[in-house]
Amino acid sequence: MKQKLTAALAVISAFIFDVVTAQIPTGNFHFTGNNQIHHRSNFYMPSFSLKSRRRLNDINLNAVRDFLRRFKTEANDVTWQITADNNYVARFSVDSVDVIVVYGKNGNWLSSVKRYSENRLPHDVRSLIKRLYPDYSIAHADEVNVSEGKNTVYVIIIENEQQIQILNFCNGEIEVKNSLWK
Repeated sequence: MKQKLTAALAVISAFIFDVVTAQIPTGNFHFTGNNQIHHRSNFYMPSFSLKSRRRLNDINLNAVRDFLRRFKTEANDVTWQITADNNYVARFSVDSVDVIVVYGKNGNWLSSVKRYSENRLPHDVRSLIKRLYPDYSIAHADEVNVSEGKNTVYVIIIENEQQIQILNFCNGEIEVKNSLWK
């Protein structure tokens, strides 16, 4: 369990590092020549290697059922894709929160990531970060849940005039994953 959670966080941290250092511009979904789809908004979402966009009939029924059970009341305008390794990815936005949900080949839920701004962070998380990093502002946060993890992990980007830091917050503990000078 800890190994899968660590792997998921490593991927997200590496992605955030790439985004921060690359300074990717904003925009909407677009396709590139190598069959990659990117979502660009004020909150950056990772890219997935896709076979193609799919109709709901092409998605594993177990994945669709689980998705409807978890997100029925909040999900509108959902886009489904199938990754090169045959996982299913659902993307949607609700109330300024971008959401990615990943299902395995058999339709089993693997993970979800919700990306949002500082004001949506739980109060205890936000106050601890503000107390420990008073000279920093919170750029955004990713709320990460994985199938084998019982705890929510927050990957939080904070910045000031000189530095950008990537923090992991879980079980009341903060770990600095990366620190970049501007």
